[in-house]
Amino acid sequence: MPSPEIGLLLELVLDLKKDITVLRDESTENKATLEEHARRSTSSEERLDRLEKRDQMLNGFFKISAGLLSAAGSIVAVLEIVRRLH
Repeated sequence: MPSPEIGLLLELVLDLKKDITVLRDESTENKATLEEHARRSTSSEERLDRLEKRDQMLNGFFKISAGLLSAAGSIVAVLEIVRRLH
């Protein structure tokens, strides 16, 4: 007949197997969650990059437009001054 110690050890081994199974399942769930988070983070970073590029393009457009309008206004002002002097 098996001794009580062997029965206790067998019970502990079975408990450890159950714990390992639970940990494996939790690890699988955590891995799936982490992969989804990584995918969403990458998607957000790509979207942010596109928005930053669009913002830079709009800023450039407004600066160029302002420069051209200033130049046109200066030319019109100089022509008006020349016209009034003659």
